Amino acid sequence: MTWVVDRGGDAVFLAGLGFHVIGLDISRAALDIARQNAAHAQVYVEWIHANALNMPLETRSCDFVSDRGLMHHLVYSDQQRYVQEVARILKPHGRFLLRGASRDYHGTFVPITHFLVDELFDPSLFSCGPIMPFVMHADSGPLESTLVIATRQ
Repeated sequence: MTWVVDRGGDAVFLAGLGFHVIGLDISRAALDIARQNAAHAQVYVEWIHANALNMPLETRSCDFVSDRGLMHHLVYSDQQRYVQEVARILKPHGRFLLRGASRDYHGTFVPITHFLVDELFDPSLFSCGPIMPFVMHADSGPLESTLVIATRQ
């Protein structure tokens, strides 16, 4: 399985299918690129400039959360906070699609491993599917990566 560099691509794709989509990023530059891509595709995405550790979204307001390469940039304590925040905004039975590098690349990433998923995802909050390897493409080239889907209890 191969994924391409995002630039709002997941959000644009889902909006094109008719879903109400909220795209959140801490980078204004990334949001500007994503807005341009949504406009080019003629779809509406609600773009929010915010930190994923403190999302300005209502509790239990989301059916689906997609992470394409955020969590592998966070230190462990922030990963813990991030997973708690995702648990907060997901509705019961909502899904969290997590994709991130499965190994460190020159000190750049915190690898998303089976052990990390087991540590971060409290079984009273989430049930996790299998951890699957795949290749995620980034500006720097292909990254050996991990994909897991967690379901909110």
